[in-house]
Amino acid sequence: MNIHLKSFVAAAALALVSSSSFAADLGLPSFGTIFQAPVQSAKSGFVWKGVYIGGNAGLAYGEAQGHFGSDTQVSSLGDWVRPKDDYQTFTGGGQVGFNWQSGLFVFGLEGDLSSLADTETMVVPRTVDLGNGAVATGTVSIENRVEWLGTVRGRLGVAADRFFVYGTGGLAIGEVQNSAAVDSVTTANGVFVDSGSLAGSETETRTGWTVGAGAEYAITNNLTGKLEYLYYDLGTSKYDTPDLETGVADFYVRSKTEGNVVRAGLNFKW
Repeated sequence: MNIHLKSFVAAAALALVSSSSFAADLGLPSFGTIFQAPVQSAKSGFVWKGVYIGGNAGLAYGEAQGHFGSDTQVSSLGDWVRPKDDYQTFTGGGQVGFNWQSGLFVFGLEGDLSSLADTETMVVPRTVDLGNGAVATGTVSIENRVEWLGTVRGRLGVAADRFFVYGTGGLAIGEVQNSAAVDSVTTANGVFVDSGSLAGSETETRTGWTVGAGAEYAITNNLTGKLEYLYYDLGTSKYDTPDLETGVADFYVRSKTEGNVVRAGLNFKW
């Protein structure tokens, strides 16, 4: 081996050692260990303990529910209208958490935040016979939207080497946007008598609860993949739908916000 080749090899070895030492000083895995296959001892198996951060994507689905009514009046379109409609939409976001491990048992805490392209508008046509030849026709439209959804959850499960199965539950929080409109026309024997319009909306950050389950697999020393299901319930919003002409708010809408999330994710683990 000539002098130039010896010098090159020595410099390369020094650079490799230096980069690994620098990564170790920062508490980060070196480049080579990120994609290295998991190393398990026969005694302990893969170690799940540690901090992780990652992303997820999946599907949110459920049944939108809206109730329109009044405590004091009977609407010309009926005292109560209860539209329901199934919905499904894409969701995506990120998560961060920490795992502890004691033997086969793994327990931890995770927080996540996701965007939901979740808009559901329920339109109910109504025709009501008011008697004496008078008929009211029109529509009740109720919109329910979850702008974003976050959770803070505990996770508890059992690990079999690189495979981890868990249950999860905790706090759910999200921005809920609701709106409603009612339009009606009353005729008597085919002759116009009256028309009316109601409208109302509300945007609020609501808290509730979530529960679910999942499975996670260690692909490498530092990369894990998971599949997870969550059910969330943000409770019921109630808001007024005032008469657009008089401003009197005799009617209101209740909208229940709940749903399901099925998603896949990747975590980078320290």
